[in-house]
Formats: sequence, structure tokens, C-alpha cells
Amino acid sequence: MESQIQDIQSSALQLSQGAIVKVSKSITKPILITVFGILFFLMGTGVILSLAPTISATLMAGGVAIIIIGLIQVFSAKSKEEYIYTPNKARLKKKSIYFETKEATNIIHAIENKQVEAITKLSTADSSGLMLQLFGNKDADICIVQILKYVPHYFEPACEAQIFFKEDAHKLWALA
Repeated sequence: MESQIQDIQSSALQLSQGAIVKVSKSITKPILITVFGILFFLMGTGVILSLAPTISATLMAGGVAIIIIGLIQVFSAKSKEEYIYTPNKARLKKKSIYFETKEATNIIHAIENKQVEAITKLSTADSSGLMLQLFGNKDADICIVQILKYVPHYFEPACEAQIFFKEDAHKLWALA
């Protein structure tokens, strides 16, 4: 059975009313790194400069290494998206806290009623079938939270995501 509840990142975009935006990572820097690697390689082959054999070999090897690093960064940056809290331009991250499974109703009730103090008093676990997912940043003054329950092979949202600001957001982020 598939849940109709949205995941935390989709909910964050809606709950923040434009304060959180999704941006793709720029590939400009990785492309420049790759170009510099190509230039080093060409200098080593003698196409650009005629140098001593040991220097040429070093430039060629260094150029190949820089090309590989640049290409890896290009391909990894293409698939990465970041979420930014626009008021202070903070990058948001995901963190997880596991709670004892017996606390499920208490934590869902506390989140739906925005009772941060009640959440901080619940017993946590190293790993369990109940996870509080946080989406925010210690400096961002915002924290979106959602409870996930483990169903065989993955965690599924157990309640709608809720948004917390300022002091409440900092208290929740401090739990992680």
C-alpha cells in the first residue's frame, strides 16, 4: 500500500511559501577544472610548450588526474539538487533521529500540535522502525520535520510534514 503523504522535500517547498527554493548545482567550476586538466596534458605532450621529458611526463600525468577529477565533478553535479532557505541563503540538509517504536503515537501527536518540548523528552534509539526526519540547518531558523515508519524495505511517511521556525527550529535541530 502506497502512502498519499508527500515526502519532506516536496512538503518543504509548499510549507515555506517560497522561502525555500530548489536549485541545481552549477557545473561551471567542474568544467573549468577539466579544461585546466586538458591544458596541462597538452603542455606535457609538447603541443603548447616544449619541455624536459620528466616535466612533460609529470604534466601529462597531472593533466590526466585533473581531467578525471573534473569529469567526476561534472557528472556528480548534474544530478545534485540543493534546497536553499532564501532569507539567509542557508543550504538545507537532511538529518534523522530514531525513536523507540512505542513512542509513535506520542511523537506524531507532538508534531501535529507543534509541541517541541514534548518531542525533546521522548526516548530515542540508535536504530528503530520510527524515524524523525529533519530538513533544515542550524543557522537557517527553519526546520521541517516528518515522522517516517518502517514498512518492509523502506521508510514511509506516517504524518504530514510540519514546519518550525526560530527557537523551535533550533531546539529540534539540536536533537540530531
